[in-house]
Amino acid sequence: MPPQSSFATTITSLLTIITTVAVSASDWKPTVKPASSVTPVEFLEPVPVPEFEPEESEFAPPLRPPVLEPMPALLASDDGSAPEANAPSDALDVPDFEPDAIEAPEFSEEATTASAKDNSSDDADSDEKASSKSKLKLSEAEEDSDEILKPTQWPGRWNESSMDWVLRNGSDGIGFFSLTGDTPSWEFDLDADEEGLEINFGTGIHFVDGPGRSGSDLPPRLFDIFWNTRFKAETDYGFGIDANFKMGLFTDFEDSVREGWRFPGRVLAYGDIWNSSSEIGRVVAGFEYLDLEQTEILPAGGIIFEPNPDTQIDLYFPRPQIRLRVDQEESGDQWLYFRGEYHGSAWAIERTAGNADLVSLTEYRATVGLETIPSDKEESSSFLEVGFLFKRDLEYRSGVGNFQPDDTVVIRWGSRY
Repeated sequence: MPPQSSFATTITSLLTIITTVAVSASDWKPTVKPASSVTPVEFLEPVPVPEFEPEESEFAPPLRPPVLEPMPALLASDDGSAPEANAPSDALDVPDFEPDAIEAPEFSEEATTASAKDNSSDDADSDEKASSKSKLKLSEAEEDSDEILKPTQWPGRWNESSMDWVLRNGSDGIGFFSLTGDTPSWEFDLDADEEGLEINFGTGIHFVDGPGRSGSDLPPRLFDIFWNTRFKAETDYGFGIDANFKMGLFTDFEDSVREGWRFPGRVLAYGDIWNSSSEIGRVVAGFEYLDLEQTEILPAGGIIFEPNPDTQIDLYFPRPQIRLRVDQEESGDQWLYFRGEYHGSAWAIERTAGNADLVSLTEYRATVGLETIPSDKEESSSFLEVGFLFKRDLEYRSGVGNFQPDDTVVIRWGSRY
């Protein structure tokens, strides 16, 4: 069969098939189910969901400056040029894009460091506060005790109440049992802490034992009643003045009372000694008025310095002294001291013959004592001391019965404030 007949036959067959499919499609109708066979769909009501409000957190993140990491630098080729991207050969040409430079906020190194320290030291601060509370009382005690010994505070606690027992020590000796006391001072402060006026009242009673020497007599009791006034002023340059005057009656309260008025006192000028920025001592110069028959006035002065917090040295005439701190506790400190002193007293008396007279007793004292100074400066300190009395001299204004009593020992117990 020729090729054209075969091709015509194939086309005729295809047309027949298409016609048959078209007729069949035109006769198709969808099958419809009855309404009773359809299952209705029920929709459930939505379940209400409770509203959720997140709790506000009290945590506040610490404000820290953002840490800016530097942009990694592009790796350069050997010739210093930027490396070429491995783009495909048929890639489109993209125009060069240069983003605007973003200026990062500047943070100083000190501010960043301070912020870091503040956050890192929060835990350390809590530990330090706990440990500092246990050391607070001890540090306050050290501060108060050292402040008492500062040269600017010299002579420190100057009011004193004591019980003294001077042993008679033989027929040529003279003994005393004395009770003396100063009332707390009435203070009138000036502008500065180191300036002001203080006034107080004091009394004393002395029970006399002796002397047994013929022609030398003393009444069995002697009395002291006095007012004490102290004035202190200081300049901004460390120079100042310290004046202390006592006015009172020293007598046996017999017919000789009018002769018993005495006015002992002292006037001192001082200047602070400085080493770099700290004060290390004080230079003192002036006089002391004893108002005694043997000695009316004495030059006074010297150097007061503190080589370390546990030592104070007073190279002061007529009362040199060395103080050493031997114990330090929370309640107070204990100080051992060695002191020398030129001591004198005088009273107006009535002699056994009935005549009025004035008697003076002078002596040198070498004393060792122990003083407990409390942490609170408002409280009084307590002391106990033992002294050796030598070169004693008893003199009457009339000149009758003068002699040198025997050396002896004194025991003193009292308080200073």
